[in-house]
Amino acid sequence: MVFITLFFTYEMKNLKISAYFKEQVGEKSCYVKAEKYIIKTFSIRDILFIAVPKNQNVKEIEKNLEKLPEIPFTFSAQDFPKIIKKDILEEIGLCGEYKGEEYNLILVTISRSPEDTVRKIRKIARENGWKIYMFGNAYFSVVALDYVNRILKIFTPIGLVIMLLVFYARLRSFGAAVLAFLPTGIATVVVLGAYAMIGKIITMENVLMPIITLVMGSASAIHLSATYLSEEEKDPFLKSYNAFKSVFYPMFMASLTTIIGFLSLCFVDSPAVKELGKSGAFGITAASLSTWFFLPPLMTFIKEKKKERTDVGYFSILLKLKRKNLVFFVLFVLFFTLFIPTAKKEFNSTVFFRKNSSLLEGMRVVQSISGFNIPVFVSFKLDRKSDDPEVMELLKNFEKRIDGLASRVISPLTISNLFKKINIPFLSSFLRKYLSFFLLYNEKDRSMLVIVFPKRIDTETHIKIKEVADSFKNAPGVRNVLVAGDTYKYIEMNEKVLKDQLKSVFIVILVITLSMIVMLKNALWGVISVVPIASTILNIFGVIGLFRIPLNIITAYVANISLGAGIDYAIHFLYALKKLKKIELALGLTGRNILANAFGIGLGFSLLLFSPLAVHVHIGILMLVSMLMASIYTLMFLCGIFAKRG
Repeated sequence: MVFITLFFTYEMKNLKISAYFKEQVGEKSCYVKAEKYIIKTFSIRDILFIAVPKNQNVKEIEKNLEKLPEIPFTFSAQDFPKIIKKDILEEIGLCGEYKGEEYNLILVTISRSPEDTVRKIRKIARENGWKIYMFGNAYFSVVALDYVNRILKIFTPIGLVIMLLVFYARLRSFGAAVLAFLPTGIATVVVLGAYAMIGKIITMENVLMPIITLVMGSASAIHLSATYLSEEEKDPFLKSYNAFKSVFYPMFMASLTTIIGFLSLCFVDSPAVKELGKSGAFGITAASLSTWFFLPPLMTFIKEKKKERTDVGYFSILLKLKRKNLVFFVLFVLFFTLFIPTAKKEFNSTVFFRKNSSLLEGMRVVQSISGFNIPVFVSFKLDRKSDDPEVMELLKNFEKRIDGLASRVISPLTISNLFKKINIPFLSSFLRKYLSFFLLYNEKDRSMLVIVFPKRIDTETHIKIKEVADSFKNAPGVRNVLVAGDTYKYIEMNEKVLKDQLKSVFIVILVITLSMIVMLKNALWGVISVVPIASTILNIFGVIGLFRIPLNIITAYVANISLGAGIDYAIHFLYALKKLKKIELALGLTGRNILANAFGIGLGFSLLLFSPLAVHVHIGILMLVSMLMASIYTLMFLCGIFAKRG
């Protein structure tokens, strides 16, 4: 055990971290095909937007930035002569106000290594004391990497301490808590060390894997150590053997169903979701094996201070309620079910981050002063030249119809209008510099590009923009219309994956039901056992609606995890009931462990409420609620069903 721990701890020095997020959708996606065509047909560079308060020297900032070899040139209002009126610069989007403060906008072109370039810019800004806001795809990646680092290096140790305290509260002995939790801690080290050995990178998808291993992998250790303390045998070795023999089968089934819950995510057609499933299953497998092999001998060192209680205690209220438990169970389920229709599907790059994050604040500043946002690219394939009057009329109609949906549109028409407003011959060089950002027409392919910056980054707005674009497919002179943008790939992935996830949930429920029938050797008991967890899964979507949490693949995968973990409570309770015959004995033996496990997992995941990533906050809320819900539903429903076995 010591050798394994030291070996994998040593390997952890090679652990690699990245903000990389697997491709949202496959190559067959119409949005991926449109994106490839637009990149090939038009000259699109990676652009970083920098908002600078008016009291700072924009020209000096530009000069410093252009010293970087990765930045060919920058562009701002300072590139125009002072005779240009402010309202024209505002129309171009190079200056504006945010919360009463005036800002200038610098557009920075990045030719290579965008993430490294952004890091250099941040370093230069800190050294020079610039107060600036940045926004762009490369900046998103850099901030995401910072967050992944913080979660892995800070949250994992805190999670370890929290779970150690949970063990201490349950076992009422610090020495027993350390020994009982040690195998789970070792499993976490093994998982991280194994990732380092095989060169697997810690990313946005699997950064929670150590926390999942610590929190959910501790379930078996809690049950086994509590059973050990309840044994009457005086000899520690026989006591450990009896405890392990007594709970191994339910422990094995509980671990197996949790692993199945994670593996069910591998049937979803999304690389990101599959990574979540494989990482979680690997972590739980490592924690289970570590507990089964290392905890029995470790328990022999536990010096018992106080006998583990096996009386009913405060659970006597469930025995007194008898069949009334079923009434309360149904009322709770119906209450949360009412909120399912209010759950709203939403998935885009901004849902990952907290609203008060510096990243989204930078986006709001840039959007407020310039109207620039995460863009939508609309390509019109034409059968005539771009200067044809019908083409200009088509653009005019398109821009008119999306006026309420877009904060800014860049097209040949908007550029043409800009020329008319700035009718000064010697400014042509400046305009050419501006236009070099956006080559909006490909003469050879007779394709025209329109860049739309939506007012809102949400599913509804993007669907409406696409509907408007698609309505021009049969317009005179148009061969086809293509729409592309990162948000569309997120929307498509969300729609497709949510359907796959629902199917996987039904399959897992069926597999778990069959497993329970085999374990309990009773078909009726097997079906009854899954009712509480199935109700919990249904109510998770009600909780999503109640708390206005976006329904997407990240929040929905909690259902798969809860399904595998929440069935544990029915496994332990019914196995004890089958063995002890009386409900009060089964409740006394397992009730405290069930609630301790639920509170432990809930408390462990509540750590995510402090995560810089909004999606982790949502997972923390849903896991806390779902585990408490699963444990309470299990005890209420089963005590109601088997009330006559008192």
